[in-house]
Amino acid sequence: MKHETSIYIVEDELLIAANLKDQLMRAGFVFLGMSTRGEEALKEILLLKEQHKSPEIVLMDVCLRGEKDGIETAGLLCEITDCAIIFLTGQSSREIYERSFHVKPYGYVLKPYDLEQTIMTIEIAAYQRKLAIENREMRIRLETLLDTNEYQK
Repeated sequence: MKHETSIYIVEDELLIAANLKDQLMRAGFVFLGMSTRGEEALKEILLLKEQHKSPEIVLMDVCLRGEKDGIETAGLLCEITDCAIIFLTGQSSREIYERSFHVKPYGYVLKPYDLEQTIMTIEIAAYQRKLAIENREMRIRLETLLDTNEYQK
């Protein structure tokens, strides 16, 4: 099945990231890049955005090496792009969920990940993201229309 959905992976375990990349590419997803650190991911995704190639989905490990963990990195990404964040985590603790709520993630995948569950989570996130973008664009058009009508009165 061809998915066409573009994906960027942020995972500090290179072996996990490479395996996930290979499996998702075989499943038909478009792979845009991979980082092991949050700071690196921010730079690369900003560069992709400048080239009009922002990823639709970012698979983000919660625990990353470096200055920023996955939750901080995801929060910053959401400020500069309209990508959907799916957190990858080996911890199913309430604290992780509570800390990440402000990011409004599109899903969570527990490690070790199940490929079918991961693909379904990505498909659902891609669909929800598409609806959110359409909703935002429609709201802007409606506001513009209302402003135009107010001006004409």
